[in-house]
Amino acid sequence: MVKAERIRGEVTQNRTIFAILAALMAAAGVAAAFTLAAPGSAIAAFLAGVAAASAIALLRSGASPEPAPVAVEQSAPDLPDRRALLDSADEPVLLVRGQHVLLANPAARALLGEHIEGDDVRLAIRHPAAAERLLDLPGEVSEPATHTDLAGLGDPDQRWEMATATLADGTRVVRLIDRSQAYAAEQMRVDFVANASHELRTPLATLLGFLETLEDEEVASDAETRRKFLTIMA
Repeated sequence: MVKAERIRGEVTQNRTIFAILAALMAAAGVAAAFTLAAPGSAIAAFLAGVAAASAIALLRSGASPEPAPVAVEQSAPDLPDRRALLDSADEPVLLVRGQHVLLANPAARALLGEHIEGDDVRLAIRHPAAAERLLDLPGEVSEPATHTDLAGLGDPDQRWEMATATLADGTRVVRLIDRSQAYAAEQMRVDFVANASHELRTPLATLLGFLETLEDEEVASDAETRRKFLTIMA
């Protein structure tokens, strides 16, 4: 912006200088004609001076035109480039435009089928939670990626996470992340806690029974019974 203003100022200054030169040349022509006592020559000289000065000024102004702004367009990658990018991913990745699958990498085709390119994305990813999420209109590019849990996609024991994001041209990237191992580890932890709680419940109940009995003053006063209960509890 500052550079453009400086250039405009220089062009205006140059045009002013050449306008002054044109006037001086015209005056010189008139003076020379009157000195020679030829009024007709004065008029001709005046016109010649004006024409010469104007021609110089026009040539000068044409040689230094004001620079026009240059528009720089950033084109999106074409389909071959995007396919190469998708194919480099190990996880299933799809490009969705509108409601149809534009591209799918080998991992996505192996999971969902080789025919999914060109299909409706809700038919490609046959899951109620995925269909509900993909029905939404694409959001703004600045919005963070959304994540949706998909249980049983491809196999009843598999757990997937679907992440979606919107590119600058409105195309959506749909990525499927396999969470089956993490889910299995979490299920093992839950099962272990449940089994441990069940196994501890019986001996703890027995200990509580003995403690409640020992709280009875009559039992507590019997040294032999108290020693027997304490031995069992130990």
